[in-house]
Amino acid sequence: MTSQPDDPMGSEPAAHDPRERRAQCERVVLGYLNFSSGASDGAFLAALNELFALEETVAGGANPPSVDRVLSALSHRLEALRAEGKAFADAEQALGVLRLTGQFRQAYGRFHADVLWGREDHELWRPFFLGRVFEAVLSSGPPWDEAALNAARDRLDDFIGYRPIAVLETDQKIEPYRHEWIRPIPLYIASAGAAHGRRHDLIVRTLKILRETDEGILRAAYFDPALLDELALDPRAYDFDHPAHKRPNHHFGLWDPNHIDGSGNYRRFVLQPVVLDALCERVEQDASDRTDGSFTRDELLDEAAAVLAGTILMASGVSGSGPTAHSGDETLGTLLPQIAAYRDRFYAELLARVDGHHGERLRREAERLHQPFAGARQHLNQSIARRRAEQLQRVRLARVYARMGAANAALEQANEVRVASSRILCKIYCKLTAGHQALDAHDLAVAAELTPEIEDLLERGIECGALVDPWNVVGFGGNYSLFPSIENTIHDYRVDDLIQVVEQLLGLCARAWSEAAAIDDSEYERFFSTTLERIAIWWDQFATPMVSGVRRLLAKEVEVSTNLVAGALNAWHKAGAAAGDINFWAMFVDQFDSPKAFQQVVEALLEKGDLVASMALLMRWVCQVDLTPLDDGDASFHPLAERWLRLVEKKGEETGEDQWPLVAKFFDHLEANAEELWEAPKFELGLHSDDDDDLLDELFDDDEDELFGFGDDDSEFDDEDEFDDEGEDEGGIFDSLYEEMPFQDSTDDGIDSAIFEPGGDDTRLEFEEEAERLEGRLAFLNTVSRLWKHAAVVWGVRSGKADDRAETIASWRRMAVQRGAQLTQLLEQVHTHHLPQPMGDHESMVEYDRLRTIRDAIVEGVITTCVEAADAARLLRAATGAMAVDDSAAAPDTPKAVGAAVGILRAVLLADPDGVRNHWPPLRTALAAEELLYIPISRGGDPRKIVRARALHRLVSDLLTWMPRLGLIEETTDLLEVAQKMETDHPVGRGAVTEYDRLFEAGYASIVRCLVASSETWRIAEQSGEAADVMLVESLQDLTEAELGRWLSHSKTVRLSVVERLADPREWERFVRFVEQYGEDLFTQRFLTLSNLRAILHQKVGVWLDNLREDPPDDAPKLLEAIDVAIPRDEAIRHLTVAIEAVVENYAVYRDYNATTTQSDRGEMLHALVDFLRLKNAYDRVAWNLKPVALAHRILVESGRSTAAALWRRAVEERTREAADNHQKGLEQLAQRYGMRLPTVSQRLAERFVRPLTIDLLRSLVGPAMGADEDVDPSEAFAALEIEVEMLLAEAGGAGLDLPDWVETLEEEADVQQRLVRRGDDPLDDPLRRVEQVRLSWEETQEQLGSDEE
Repeated sequence: MTSQPDDPMGSEPAAHDPRERRAQCERVVLGYLNFSSGASDGAFLAALNELFALEETVAGGANPPSVDRVLSALSHRLEALRAEGKAFADAEQALGVLRLTGQFRQAYGRFHADVLWGREDHELWRPFFLGRVFEAVLSSGPPWDEAALNAARDRLDDFIGYRPIAVLETDQKIEPYRHEWIRPIPLYIASAGAAHGRRHDLIVRTLKILRETDEGILRAAYFDPALLDELALDPRAYDFDHPAHKRPNHHFGLWDPNHIDGSGNYRRFVLQPVVLDALCERVEQDASDRTDGSFTRDELLDEAAAVLAGTILMASGVSGSGPTAHSGDETLGTLLPQIAAYRDRFYAELLARVDGHHGERLRREAERLHQPFAGARQHLNQSIARRRAEQLQRVRLARVYARMGAANAALEQANEVRVASSRILCKIYCKLTAGHQALDAHDLAVAAELTPEIEDLLERGIECGALVDPWNVVGFGGNYSLFPSIENTIHDYRVDDLIQVVEQLLGLCARAWSEAAAIDDSEYERFFSTTLERIAIWWDQFATPMVSGVRRLLAKEVEVSTNLVAGALNAWHKAGAAAGDINFWAMFVDQFDSPKAFQQVVEALLEKGDLVASMALLMRWVCQVDLTPLDDGDASFHPLAERWLRLVEKKGEETGEDQWPLVAKFFDHLEANAEELWEAPKFELGLHSDDDDDLLDELFDDDEDELFGFGDDDSEFDDEDEFDDEGEDEGGIFDSLYEEMPFQDSTDDGIDSAIFEPGGDDTRLEFEEEAERLEGRLAFLNTVSRLWKHAAVVWGVRSGKADDRAETIASWRRMAVQRGAQLTQLLEQVHTHHLPQPMGDHESMVEYDRLRTIRDAIVEGVITTCVEAADAARLLRAATGAMAVDDSAAAPDTPKAVGAAVGILRAVLLADPDGVRNHWPPLRTALAAEELLYIPISRGGDPRKIVRARALHRLVSDLLTWMPRLGLIEETTDLLEVAQKMETDHPVGRGAVTEYDRLFEAGYASIVRCLVASSETWRIAEQSGEAADVMLVESLQDLTEAELGRWLSHSKTVRLSVVERLADPREWERFVRFVEQYGEDLFTQRFLTLSNLRAILHQKVGVWLDNLREDPPDDAPKLLEAIDVAIPRDEAIRHLTVAIEAVVENYAVYRDYNATTTQSDRGEMLHALVDFLRLKNAYDRVAWNLKPVALAHRILVESGRSTAAALWRRAVEERTREAADNHQKGLEQLAQRYGMRLPTVSQRLAERFVRPLTIDLLRSLVGPAMGADEDVDPSEAFAALEIEVEMLLAEAGGAGLDLPDWVETLEEEADVQQRLVRRGDDPLDDPLRRVEQVRLSWEETQEQLGSDEE
């Protein structure tokens, strides 16, 4: 039995002479080291603890660390005791232990370098940690050599945390890797008390509170203080990105699942540093820094201890007291309400026991902030949210910098968070980028150095737990279990990261191997082939392709395909084959059986400029699509085909030779080899019933041209987001910010439109497979449409040739029209596909939402393809007409609207402003008579009308984009007015969709670009760049002031959020009463899951309530009984709909509310969240009104007009300052009223309407920083970028649950620039950008802007 200290809580001993006390403690410690075999001894640990206390009392935190000073003092004392003889005459064991412990410290740091990076000695080597090291060394026994050191380390490391272990079907149990195990830092040991140090007093008071807690609360929390052998601290940096963080209360700690006694009880509780640091921070901060007033340290310490005790109980409730504590049918959904209940009871009872001035203050605080100990609890929640947000931002920023090639800057960001996964992934991405840059420079030697380094990092990351164990991919199906119940399983995003890294490593090796083969470098061929083979063997053992739901990566396929490609390229090099020798490639093409193989060889040929051979291989790829998919990750046919056509265009420009014969041949071969791909696919699920034939007949009664925009309505689909109209009485057209869930009235019948019954019940798997099949087919059709448009503009209009190309392009148009009719039929089949209606319970609602989401994704894909087909057909028609000598003979019966539209497009293609003006009046008249609004399918809309309306929208959008390129500002603003009247003059009913805001943005942006380009001529005329910038800003102000009225008029008809229904104070009061009366058992966390809410809205709230009333579950909410008794049904539906829509629209804010507040546990407090949303919506309304202003700034920045942009930015900041201040005041008032803060709302309001302008500047620096601008030094551009980023990081806010928009912008722009450099992909490559921008004089500009004002 170990001896017990006099004071088990570890308080300081009675006063003695410090020197005598030190000598006494040193003798106790050395006696243990010299005579013990390693059994734990309380007296030894207490003495060691006191040595640290004495040392740090005298020297404080001075260097060297306390552990060094303690070990040095022990060594000196041992020498003195040896000299005395007696018991220490033979002190070889103590000497050996002290010597080995010194070596152990260095070796332990090296062994755990990845997970303990940044952890200082004074943080890790605390008294009890050193004591446990001594015990482990002694247990290993002599001789005190390296073997003993390794054995001691293995004995010491006994903690891994929550780490599910996969058991494969072969019954092979996968053990954690050795580097995953570590030793937590003991803060308290039952036999020795609390460890000396910064946290000593907090731990003592926390344990005292826990011992005095009501036994009923302790039982509910599975926490028995008598069973707590050790309270420890995880020494690893807390990783908010780890899926374990999704486990409720995980950051509060857990019972160590590997520290169990003979009775099945856990005996060691391990805390996370993120919680202790936050609580200590509040205690230690200076009084002047405290937002909650200047309180005594003792009071703050008591509050911190109360919160720490409460969080321990919450975490214990999730862990349970042992492996069998929770029953098999328990879920987190049933457990969390129990935890919330005893948590509230704990804090309430503890607050009641606090007396005196402190108690009075705490009770006033609880009343004001609506929860006991609110100051400390909210400080903890907000501190955790800040740390989470900072980690998210810095980790993702590190990856962006890595992709940009800024390795040092990337590592600096990763190192700031100290998380192993961030640092290792960042290093990997840096080396991957450096490897590709080396290959870009044809430096195989550097790439050869980097690949083994990446392999080493990958292995280290897996073995220390920074990256997911590859065995877990197949063992858990790519998921992560938060709790034993299947319901509490989530997707493990780390699987995606790992597969991406391995795929990129394979890609780097494959590219290097091919490069070496292409220049016949046999040495590097062998090196990279061996490396690729080794990685493939390692990866494929994990069998990840067997797992559905994760990205398929079979490394052997990459190796085989690269081998084939490398062999072919090497043979090509040796044979000296002439470019375009198709016969040469015919010897190899039969061996290409993967998308990767085709991609590698086609890219190699394109880089060599071999257009004929690359075209032949592209055709072969299409021909064998059944064996080789056109799209498999990065290996995709579509961008290669478009790149091929761009290179053909470039060759024609460089050589002056007409490339039309090659282009025509390309399309002829493409059609011949595509076979069934060339036609629109059919929907293969279920059997289409005869009842639908009438609808299809009606849909196809009209001529094909009319349906697809070549009849009375020149229109086609558009794939823009929807804006749902709730009707004039509800505040105008509803701007739906959640794209997949249009709001529907409860009075509808629950069926969108005509339905058919499938031949059998469709499983979700079948639906997913059909969606995947259709996605591939539609992607090919989209690519063909884009290729047609490109070819028509470049070789149709611009060439001016009078050969057979007019007929060829006309034949493409006929194909596009025919394809459009087929696609419309497919759209009808998919949208009428009947889904089994849910019964109202949670499971059926979630499953229904999944099926509906898949169906909606298919519908959206078909619509997008219709858009491309119709757009291509219209442009092809304009192109053929532009080439005709006598266009009057073409299509004499063409309707006026279409004829005028095609005439305008024809004039645009010919860069003929006068032609546009001539065709504009009849088109204006025809458009004014058309409907631009439509009822969406989700609300029973007619597919035929949707086709017409979306087609019309695309036409108007295109014209708004193109006309300003010809200097037609007046006609563009006139078209904006026409489009607005088309909506206001032709309402189509309740629930209509408006997209006028997108039309306005398209037209306004094009006019701004025209003004910016024109101002270059003003610079020359004025002979002053500064004067030209001032003139440009003046013209933009004139334009904006003229058009802002139109924009604001539209804005009044747009409802940005459902919370605008609560603008009336009386309606708000009724809503609050509804939530307070019925929210407690209704708005539970289980109910408020996104899939459940979306399913309810799609089914309609009234239908859902009726289903529940017919078959009420055991836990039915009390609202069901109150309907038509205490509250009218319509009123209940209205309030419930608002609540659900508000959460769905703002689910990121709800996640913040759920993660950072305790109010989220109380359904009757949901109105507090909605009130914050009302404030956010008020801010969003102002930001919405300012969108044209922000858009002008973005274009100024993109155009490199920094001076004009600065002038514009300064004016915006000055004019919005007062509004921004008022919103900040409103936020503080809500925080005081409800006793909570929502970081996401705070972050939004902190933008002060000017953050988008800063993001514009940030975006503009990415390209130059990556070397995209030859006139700008990349290092200077990156330095400027870093300055802007650091300012944004200093303002870091949010809850860390969603990526900030500025980081997301950097990611997107870096990706664009990377694709542009490596593949020549330009996302803005619109064919009509080849029409040169007309530059207006200052006088012409003023005339057109002035005419608009009149």
